[in-house]
Amino acid sequence: MYPEGRFLRAVRAAGAAAEALPHRLILLGAPAVNPEDEYGWILPGGPLGLVDGRPITSVRSFLEKPAAALARAAQRAGAVWNTFVMVAKAQSLWDLASAHQGDLARRFTHLRAAIGRPDEQAVLEELYRTMPSRNFCSDVLEHAADRTALLTLDGLVWSDWGRPERIIDTLTALGRQPSFSTPGMVMGQPRARHAMMDDTLRKTGT
Repeated sequence: MYPEGRFLRAVRAAGAAAEALPHRLILLGAPAVNPEDEYGWILPGGPLGLVDGRPITSVRSFLEKPAAALARAAQRAGAVWNTFVMVAKAQSLWDLASAHQGDLARRFTHLRAAIGRPDEQAVLEELYRTMPSRNFCSDVLEHAADRTALLTLDGLVWSDWGRPERIIDTLTALGRQPSFSTPGMVMGQPRARHAMMDDTLRKTGT
């Protein structure tokens, strides 16, 4: 996230939203500047109120790494990228896990009972050895849109840096020379600049 100060103010606003809406998980969304099919998406719902002057909305649905055509449709419908930055009460997270991944929740309940006992380490090791693999977005969030809320970021540069090219695009837009290269670079420059990223930086005066 850049600039950092603006991002931290958004996180504080999300914290205030979590206090005002204690039964919801507050997600930060980034405006979608292209139909990215490797990101998670959030389709906003209706307004829930204002926190520090920032609108908080409900969530209609989630899309996790949609096909290209679906990503384009999501962008046209006003969906935003899921940054996976979230703020919530611990109890809210536990309630979501219990409701949608009860088997996992029961395992940790068993671990809690073992804390302080001589077999605590053995119980912990067994828990992780036998734990099934789950995806938080697809296995929890997608089934719990009514327990979430969205704060959409503005005036910020965001990338998940999931590929080297994205790191290069970010550094180049910030006027910094990457210290590494990829096959897509020519003469130290990335094959494409993120035009919307540059526009965002101009608007924020950086």
